[in-house]
Amino acid sequence: MEVPADLETIPSRIIYRKGAFFEVRALEAYVAAEANMESGKIAPGVVGDAVNSGNAFNTVASYIFGGNETNEAISMTTPVLSDAGAADENQRKSMRFVMAPTRVQETSTKPLPKPTNERVKLVDVPQRMVAVERFSGVATPQAVRWATEQLVENLRAVSNAYVPADEAARAAVRDGDIDALERLGVIETAQYNPPSTPPFRRTNELWLDVIVASANQV
Repeated sequence: MEVPADLETIPSRIIYRKGAFFEVRALEAYVAAEANMESGKIAPGVVGDAVNSGNAFNTVASYIFGGNETNEAISMTTPVLSDAGAADENQRKSMRFVMAPTRVQETSTKPLPKPTNERVKLVDVPQRMVAVERFSGVATPQAVRWATEQLVENLRAVSNAYVPADEAARAAVRDGDIDALERLGVIETAQYNPPSTPPFRRTNELWLDVIVASANQV
């Protein structure tokens, strides 16, 4: 698995690590350009997910390639973030491009330009702590499902120290209920490589917000 060394990413630090694929990471605050996947316009299922994902990617990509009020080209970063799991009619999935930290630091003198496409929104994401499950290959629904199972298994093993921040997700992890966890839409898929990268070299992660466990949560 590889991560592009020439692209900026979200500043972070590892708080806990278990093996080669699971860790708890503290993320600094960041700004992201976000677009919904327009799930209501495409038939559900694997094909629909692929089309929705591609449409959202192209919509957000247009913003950094000059689709903004100043026609500014904005540096690409890693990872590209999207919602994992099964969203229903009332819960749209979204895709997010992280704005380069060095570019965001300039906003006091050079604000990020506003998107010209109304589907693209700039969102501020505060500091947070996430449980991370790393996996390689193409992030198909089947691969994400497998990685979710591994994430839940690892979280249950460290439940005396870290638990999901969302109460319903906490219950789903405690019960080992993968379906319930996916339905909540609280897991993000983080993809680090261009589509042309061979599957065996790709780095993907699942992120789930966690907090330090207290006595009444264990």
